[in-house]
Formats: sequence, structure tokens, C-alpha cells
Amino acid sequence: MSESSNDDPHGSPEPPLAPAEKIRSPTPQNCRNFIRRKTADAMPDIVEAFVKEAKGGSVRHFASLAKVGGIDQKPAPPPPQRRGKSLARRLLDEVERFEAKHGIQPGQSSPDTGERTPEESI
Repeated sequence: MSESSNDDPHGSPEPPLAPAEKIRSPTPQNCRNFIRRKTADAMPDIVEAFVKEAKGGSVRHFASLAKVGGIDQKPAPPPPQRRGKSLARRLLDEVERFEAKHGIQPGQSSPDTGERTPEESI
């Protein structure tokens, strides 16, 4: 009495398997996307295998899981403090406020001091 490979030991036959889908080769432009898609599809199984090995005592597998999962990350550093305005910028702002307060146009000399602008001195 021989049993076929599709028969259950209890006598109920299994449904026939669908023919394997033919996977097209990716074009050179799509290789990265193809690999990413395949890896993403297999990721649950990959993670499960890594967890199983890590539970079994594999330090390498645990280290990989910790790195990918972010367990071993240090806390994020605080954002850098903004520096104040430079001395040159503060002086220029002060000159602009002074000119606006006294009605002086930029580059214009004060009429009561007799000073000349750099353009007039040439």
C-alpha cells in the first residue's frame, strides 16, 4: 500500500498546489526596488529567526536586533543653542536705528557736522 505525496495520513487528499509563479528579473534601474520589496516581504520571517537565535544565546543576533531596533541608541543630544547676533550685525542694526531716528538716509552725511560721505570725498 503506497501513499501518494498529496494524501493526508488520515486519507483526505490535499488540494493540488498552484504552479509556481514565475518571477521576472528586474531591469537594472529597478534592482534596488526589487531587493527592497523582497526584503520587506521577508522581514517578519527574518526578525523571527533573529529573535529565536538571540533567545538561544547568540550575542551577534541580539546585537543586530538591538542595533536595528534602536535599543542600544543613546539619548538624542539636545538641539544646538542658537548663537546671538554677531558684533558686526548688532553695530549695523544700531546704525540703522540711529539713521531712522534722525532722518538720515544711508550713505548721507550729517549736514550739521560738515562731514562728507565716502562718495563725496573721491
